[in-house]
Amino acid sequence: LRAVGDQYLYAFAHELYGFGPQLLLRPQILVNNEGKRFIAENGTISYASGSVPGRALFEDAKPPYYVIFDSNNPNPTISDTVVDLTAALDAGAALNNGEVLKAGSLDVLADSMYGSGTAAKTAFLAEVDLYNSDYASGTDSRFSKAAAYNQNYTHPTTGVTTPVAVPGFSKPINQGPNFYAVKLYPESHISIGGPKSDYLGRVLNENDAIIPHLYAVGELSNREFYNVNYVGAASLALYPTWGRMAGLDAAKDAKNK
Repeated sequence: LRAVGDQYLYAFAHELYGFGPQLLLRPQILVNNEGKRFIAENGTISYASGSVPGRALFEDAKPPYYVIFDSNNPNPTISDTVVDLTAALDAGAALNNGEVLKAGSLDVLADSMYGSGTAAKTAFLAEVDLYNSDYASGTDSRFSKAAAYNQNYTHPTTGVTTPVAVPGFSKPINQGPNFYAVKLYPESHISIGGPKSDYLGRVLNENDAIIPHLYAVGELSNREFYNVNYVGAASLALYPTWGRMAGLDAAKDAKNK
């Protein structure tokens, strides 16, 4: 999709929260491969996404996902760049690679997404109908999606803070002439958790006793702090140091067997 250029990428990523590019959903809806919504589409969808964190994004929410747009797409302002979102969607659909789908109706769009006559298509059309009727009544009955709000954004270079509008539950999905679906896949860029180990990398059991001859180092065994928090490059120096300490101890252990 990078062939479309920066305008397309900007449309689906942002630096608003200072945590690297993440998907910022605005008034759109997010559906899974069963045609169903599974989250209140506010703010960012990332590894710590409120009601659908980590593992659920990969398994319970049943990816791949589709973000659904119509022709009424507010142009977001991202890092002082105004993005023509509809033009970006048209450019993505023109690639004809199945990642951005475009149709003149939701029914035809659903055929492209799920196939004609499928249960997923029926579920998807029902979800959109419910979302639109909920919008008319003013309340998202499925996930209580929040209304529009402003989020302060501090420019990383100038330091100037300005409010950025996050539309939220602010419009229905029913305006033609075109409707779009952008396919998304969950992605993991970190590993958190794993077996508990001591400062020499010796794996501990549930009673904190050393399991003989078993070692674990790195992201999947990051001791007291790193096993529950994402700290980026802060743990890089730990790996070779801890790995060397564990290796020395393992060599001593093997020699004494």
